[in-house]
Amino acid sequence: MPSDLAKLAEDTGGVESSLHWCLDIAFREDDSRVGKGHGATNLAIIRRFALSLVKQDPLRKVGVKASRKQAGWDNHYLLHLLMV
Repeated sequence: MPSDLAKLAEDTGGVESSLHWCLDIAFREDDSRVGKGHGATNLAIIRRFALSLVKQDPLRKVGVKASRKQAGWDNHYLLHLLMV
């Protein structure tokens, strides 16, 4: 039983670490200077939502950072992400 619990904790930590790394690289989350009121929490939710949209795109051939930038520049691609 203890080894199962340790394995679960290790797996969960890896997922959390992977998510944080992706958010930091693609969205530069660690560099955000928003800290007043609910701004930081609201932006964190929006970033995670955007990340999930990009990762769900079956046609994506580039990384998350490039896809995020493309969605910001190309309204057709943004609409595609929202419709997937």
